[in-house]
Amino acid sequence: MTFRIGIIIGSSRLFGGARDLALDIVDSILQSPHQLAVVFAESNDPVLTYSLLHQHGIPTYSLPHTFCGTHNEICQKMTEPRFAEDFNYLTNIPFDLGISFYTNWLPPIVIGYSRLGFINLHPSPLPMLTGYEAERFHVLMNHRKSWGTIHYLAEKFDTGNILARGNMVELPENMTPMTVYEQLIGNCIPVLRRILDDFASGKPMHGEPQDESQRTYATYRDAIRESVVQWSTDSNLKLDCRFRAYCTANDGMILRAAIEGQLCNISNIILLPNNNNIVNCIPNNLVSPGQKIGEYQQSGSFYNAPIIKTLEGIAVVAVNRESS
Repeated sequence: MTFRIGIIIGSSRLFGGARDLALDIVDSILQSPHQLAVVFAESNDPVLTYSLLHQHGIPTYSLPHTFCGTHNEICQKMTEPRFAEDFNYLTNIPFDLGISFYTNWLPPIVIGYSRLGFINLHPSPLPMLTGYEAERFHVLMNHRKSWGTIHYLAEKFDTGNILARGNMVELPENMTPMTVYEQLIGNCIPVLRRILDDFASGKPMHGEPQDESQRTYATYRDAIRESVVQWSTDSNLKLDCRFRAYCTANDGMILRAAIEGQLCNISNIILLPNNNNIVNCIPNNLVSPGQKIGEYQQSGSFYNAPIIKTLEGIAVVAVNRESS
């Protein structure tokens, strides 16, 4: 019996220049004995024009407007007359199992349309770091070892039973959200292939319930809160983690810091420890973390950038002065 798979892809281009893991998933299924029945993606997603999909005659469609947005936005759209029309459009091609990749919340009516439901790849060891910002919070928290999770979709975001875990990954010291996402999800793709084989063979796939007592969250609100430097408490390592978590992503969030009473956007940073000659010239008893102690005078992109005292040394900060 042919086993048919449908894929719904969300904002898979979060990281500029990143490896396209959505295409890796598509390629893995195309190389399997299973049939990829249909691919939905947001209208500007290049996967819709992926040549291999068209060579195999696999239909691709733009994800309907009513299924794009936040949980609250989609719930509101479900009350609109257009929702029923879009749902019929989305479910026009039947499939046995759905795969959700970097989507926002999907309504239960969509999850239940597929005979076996939907499964999702998440870049964290669920139930740890449930939510949209898991890869960023790995960087903020300096998690050096982690893994991704393949789980069922449920009505509540990232709470469905766990089907499998990706291989443990050692994350590099200079990790960014992009590298975290690539490594954790990339290591889940071979596991996904084995799961699809099990589904196709008719093996019961109930999964393991998540331990709610261990759940932590990675939310948009927390990401906004963490995007502001705390000069009085941030170690140099924490400052470096904040910089890599925000200044290497392409999702509109910006690292900010208060400098001389003005909240500034940080575009780059140099961190020097207490044993640096410049730092040793500063009377530590007269300067508090967060105070400006001078301006960088060497030529280059940091010329005239403020030099800020930190808990463990100094930071040379390239800024764009925009009040918030």
